[in-house]
Amino acid sequence: GAAFAVDGDAEALRWAERIVALLDGHVLRIPADRRPLYHAAAVMASNYVVGLIDAAVILIGEAGIEEAAALRALEPLARESIANAARLGTRNALTGPIERGDRETVASHLTALAAAPESVGNLYCHAGLYLVGLARRKDKERDG
Repeated sequence: GAAFAVDGDAEALRWAERIVALLDGHVLRIPADRRPLYHAAAVMASNYVVGLIDAAVILIGEAGIEEAAALRALEPLARESIANAARLGTRNALTGPIERGDRETVASHLTALAAAPESVGNLYCHAGLYLVGLARRKDKERDG
């Protein structure tokens, strides 16, 4: 089920596609000069998700929950979010206070984040700003 970026002449592509098929994978034809974008996307979808979960564990730890319990509590949320994004598309899967325009909740988060490590607060803010843009794209799509 993994994706494989392939590029090359016609013969090389046929050979690569046969190998990917034998591995039950998905072929993505990506020119070599665009391969770093593909790799950056893969890093964000894997490594960065781990970093986001780590930051969430730190925050819930600030609320008094130990790491193993934090991971058990956060896992269903993360799994369902990924499943929803894959099934519905990212815009339609977006939920939460930013998507709802719930400024009071976001403000309470920002106040609470003052006690968290600065890097975690910065991550929350930068990710939140990205989500504002995603929510706006969702609104534009809905409003036509």
